[in-house]
Amino acid sequence: MKSIRWTYECSRPSLPSRATAAVARIEGPAMLLMIHKPRATTAERALAGLSRAASALLAGIDAVVMWPFRAAENRRVIETLGAMSDHDLRDIGLTRHDLRDSLALPPTSDAGTFLAARRSARRR
Repeated sequence: MKSIRWTYECSRPSLPSRATAAVARIEGPAMLLMIHKPRATTAERALAGLSRAASALLAGIDAVVMWPFRAAENRRVIETLGAMSDHDLRDIGLTRHDLRDSLALPPTSDAGTFLAARRSARRR
């Protein structure tokens, strides 16, 4: 027996009403299993689009509402770094000048990303 083809249509109540078919082909030591899924309905595609739009809206609201808190946290972190000695700052690849430059950034920008870029540029 060189080739076996097997098809099984699911009709259990726990599965979607549209049945999926599984096809297995055995040829020698290899086995191929394919699951054919039905195409999404118009309602399913519309719901997926609505879900993506809602996620984008919530991300936008989060960015607007949370940026003052993120900016304050960035300032606290820079103040903590400013309290470190020059030797400690050199250990992590920063200088006092980097900290002053990060404080000059607008509040909406991320100081951590800026400092990481400065550090990586210095290491090259």
